[in-house]
Amino acid sequence: MNKLDQDRLLELKLRVWAHVASQLIDPDDDPDEKLDNYTIADHQIETNLGRRNKAIRFLLEAGIIEKISTKREGLERYKILKFEEADSISVKPEFGNYWSNCLSDVQDSMFLDIEPNDPQETLDLDINTKRETLSGIEYKSFREFNDAEKIYIYYHQDEFDVYTYDNGHYTGKIYYRKDILTFRHKMILKCLVELEIFNNFPQYVGQYAGCNEEVIQPENIEKFTFNKYAVSSVFLKDEIASILKVYEEHKNKANKMLDAFNKTNAWVESVGGFDEALRIIRKQVIEDFRSSNKRFEKNMVTFCPQSNSYSIIFKFVNKHLDIFNYETIYGDPALKGENVYPHKCGGYGDSAFNSPDIKEAFDEPEDKGSDL
Repeated sequence: MNKLDQDRLLELKLRVWAHVASQLIDPDDDPDEKLDNYTIADHQIETNLGRRNKAIRFLLEAGIIEKISTKREGLERYKILKFEEADSISVKPEFGNYWSNCLSDVQDSMFLDIEPNDPQETLDLDINTKRETLSGIEYKSFREFNDAEKIYIYYHQDEFDVYTYDNGHYTGKIYYRKDILTFRHKMILKCLVELEIFNNFPQYVGQYAGCNEEVIQPENIEKFTFNKYAVSSVFLKDEIASILKVYEEHKNKANKMLDAFNKTNAWVESVGGFDEALRIIRKQVIEDFRSSNKRFEKNMVTFCPQSNSYSIIFKFVNKHLDIFNYETIYGDPALKGENVYPHKCGGYGDSAFNSPDIKEAFDEPEDKGSDL
């Protein structure tokens, strides 16, 4: 048997042995007839009809399957053999190890974990939606693993933490490796801190810098247009007072923004730079969460009242107080250090990094002259 055929046989072994592992752990009733866990249909061995006969021949010759009789004509079934050898070709499942990859799931869970007002809301959540909770983030259902990993899970079930979820219609189990559970917890805790900063950064800056938080917004959307009016036209139409009022409002707002920038810059310089300023804010968030303190009433990204999701955050934090500190969360090299992650889940747009749009405009053509 050449290398290509050997690789193909290995692929087929994994497929049929993973079928056994799946039936033993996550049974799926056969729609044609009730079969035991070691029986497989020909189309389950190979869905491609043109490749099916050769695939079955490979497995028969290797002694991995044997044909069995069935009650229905044209229905081919096979007994799966040598399952005790399957563990030798199994592969230990790998899980994500970059904390930001689960950032969106953590944010989603802030809404989905909230106890619904109407019990029917729970029933309306589908399986995948209900899974997106802090308890189930990064876990996988058995069917999400590849064939080699399914076999490994079956033979090493004691190595996996199993979380059972229920959406009102279906109960399922999802898996995560016990040896990296602590790392998973640290990933989620870091996401919770970063999301709090993401949602309320202007308020933290305003608190520390002592400036008006109303002028520190998630996006720089201020635009100033100074219209150059012909003095005679403004005079005759009696518009001086109204135009002056608009200019005064612009001037006051600009002065407030200038004051906020000066105070913020002064605070940043006083603590030793932007990195240290961000470190102070992160430590404040951790301290608040450890004491179950919701510091701000409104979310500065949406300008809406903070949701009840904080009860979900505090509950998770209280379970992991032993690892929820700045040194553990931001000092672990495996968590990619302290770099600010460019959040993918909405928020600050490109305009946050642009200068204010200040322009001059002529309300009349310069050569129009006066109305006199």
